Amino acid sequence: MLAEVALLVARLAAGAFAGACLYILLVQHPVRMALATGAALDDFRAAIPRAERLQAPLLVVALVASALSLVLELRWPVLVGAVLLLAVLGQTIATVLPINRRLLSGAGADHAAGSDAALARWGRLHAVRTVVAVLGAVALLL
Repeated sequence: MLAEVALLVARLAAGAFAGACLYILLVQHPVRMALATGAALDDFRAAIPRAERLQAPLLVVALVASALSLVLELRWPVLVGAVLLLAVLGQTIATVLPINRRLLSGAGADHAAGSDAALARWGRLHAVRTVVAVLGAVALLL
C-alpha cells in the first residue's frame, strides 16, 4: 500500500514538474526570445526565481517518492524514471544553474550579444532538461 502511495506521489510530482518544463519551453521562453535583449533579461529575471521555487520542490518530491517506491517494491519503470529525473537534477546543477546565476546577476547585461547568446544557450539546455523530464514522468506511468 505504501509503495503505491509513494508511486502516486512520484507520478504526480514528476508530471507537474515535466508540465512546468514544457510550459517554459513551448510558451514562455519563445516569447522571451522575441523581445529585445533588455526586455528579455527583465522577463528572465522576473520569471526564473518563481520557476525555481515551483520546480525544485516538485523534482525533489518526485525523486524522494520514487526512491521510497523503489525501496518498498522494485519496479523497472520506476527505476528508469528515477534515474532520468536524477539526470535532470544533475544537468540542472551542472549546466543550467550557472547560466541562471549569470543572467540573474546582471553580468554581461551591457553586452547584448553575450546576453542573447546566453539566453539562447539556456533555452537549448532547458529543452534537453524538458525532454528528459518528460521521459522520466512517462517511465513512472508505465
